[in-house]
Amino acid sequence: MFAILTLVLGAQTALAAVRPSTNLLARQSVTPTDACIDACTPLTNALAAAGTTLGDLCTSTIVNAYAECYDCLVEGGTVTQDEAQDAVNDYVEGCTDGGFPVSGATVSGSSSGG
Repeated sequence: MFAILTLVLGAQTALAAVRPSTNLLARQSVTPTDACIDACTPLTNALAAAGTTLGDLCTSTIVNAYAECYDCLVEGGTVTQDEAQDAVNDYVEGCTDGGFPVSGATVSGSSSGG
């Protein structure tokens, strides 16, 4: 149960930067922008289509959508490359720890600084 909660919260972290009403990490003071809504829609759709078990949430489709959403957030300067990659890695680790190993994904977005 804890692993499922961790994965769902991790996925919502990426979405929180896009939808301020679901911001679970207020301590990060993420300023949401509309720029990443399209990039994060596949993650939203994949999570909505997934069941509620850990096996349903630990798929390459969700991991890749998660990384793509973070790519946009990094490019927009909302989160750093390291923060984004750590979040994706934590998601993958949660799946593995829960008995559902899934391949990781690389966040390729790059912040222009500032």
